[in-house]
Amino acid sequence: MGSTAQARVVQVWTTGPRGDEFFTVIDGQLETGLVQENGFNALIQTELGKYQATVFPAGSLHYQQNPTCSPAIFVASFNSEDPGRSDIATSYWMLPADVVDTALGFPKLGGSTIDAWRSHLPANLVYGVDSCLEMCGLSHSSSLSPTASATPSLWVAVPLCL
Repeated sequence: MGSTAQARVVQVWTTGPRGDEFFTVIDGQLETGLVQENGFNALIQTELGKYQATVFPAGSLHYQQNPTCSPAIFVASFNSEDPGRSDIATSYWMLPADVVDTALGFPKLGGSTIDAWRSHLPANLVYGVDSCLEMCGLSHSSSLSPTASATPSLWVAVPLCL
């Protein structure tokens, strides 16, 4: 696959779960970065110029960015006929809203804190807390908390209004 990276453009974080990617800059300059699987959580960044290359291992989260004001041309080759491709942000936001909210740490939000956060949050999240409070017959000042025996991983599964 060959393509052009327009000036000042970032390709969103992607992953190729079924194949390694050999990424070569043919003309111009690109910055790249990747994060491998859990346990290797460091961001690995490179700056590539003409005829320089890097490898994105299968399953790694990676991006390319053109930091210049000129287009860059690159070629990406794979060791699989079907390496797969998943744009992380696109895939992430396809998950159910409560799953996304939990992953981003929003379970600490609830009836007693929603007003402080209201102007900083997406409308659908605020609506979710408001509708949960209404459904449960609770006011914004309700302060329910998990039981002492509840673990954080269990607490995130409780409705946001709690």
